[in-house]
Amino acid sequence: MTAWLECREKVQQHCLTIKGRQQASHDQNPLRVDTTKPIGPPCTGTRYLKMTEHPTTKAVSFKDLGEEYGAINFQDALSNFIAQFNHPGVSAASLHN
Repeated sequence: MTAWLECREKVQQHCLTIKGRQQASHDQNPLRVDTTKPIGPPCTGTRYLKMTEHPTTKAVSFKDLGEEYGAINFQDALSNFIAQFNHPGVSAASLHN
């Protein structure tokens, strides 16, 4: 999960870098019309995820996630993610049932 999040953030950061370069080249040549369509996930803004390399806690129960870290309903969200990942064509209502 962490690797997937890292990859997604890198793609978003790369998208922002490309947008910045396109904007800089557009500013230098204002008569140029940009007809390219964006490729990849939408860039909603810059987010930073800071994670420790050596965590102080190796395993945390779902109960502790909610009580100590404020990750309420993490177990439900994780199970929904796994179910949708394993069965991408199934509707959310069917998976919930």
